[in-house]
Amino acid sequence: MSGIPPAFFGLLGTFLGVFISWVMTRRRNRSQLTFDMHREFNNAEFSNARRQADLLLRKHPSKRLDEIEEIEEGYLIWLVIRFYQRLWIAIKYQQIKPQLVPELFGEIFFWWYFIHYKDKLITSSYLSTRDDI
Repeated sequence: MSGIPPAFFGLLGTFLGVFISWVMTRRRNRSQLTFDMHREFNNAEFSNARRQADLLLRKHPSKRLDEIEEIEEGYLIWLVIRFYQRLWIAIKYQQIKPQLVPELFGEIFFWWYFIHYKDKLITSSYLSTRDDI
């Protein structure tokens, strides 16, 4: 090792430190975004929007989503759908911790999907929404 200049080890240590710092920051950011999305999902405003969207969908059980959007409150349904699209994109591009998603969002997602979205999205003309969920 006497042939390797000390500056090499200093440079190697610097790169190793930067890499470890990057990995730790990425992990922390992924956890933070996961819990930020969970907080958004459960805040009073979004919880109320989900409840209103549920009532609207129950009020119009035979209508497709693209028909319901014509109703004044139809945007509430899309708030929920868009949230799940953002969650899916965050999972797809590894922006959140996927191992936390089932515990934080899974039960409610399955309820929304099987109760309201499954049949309505399949008949909907919104292919990107149908495919993303």
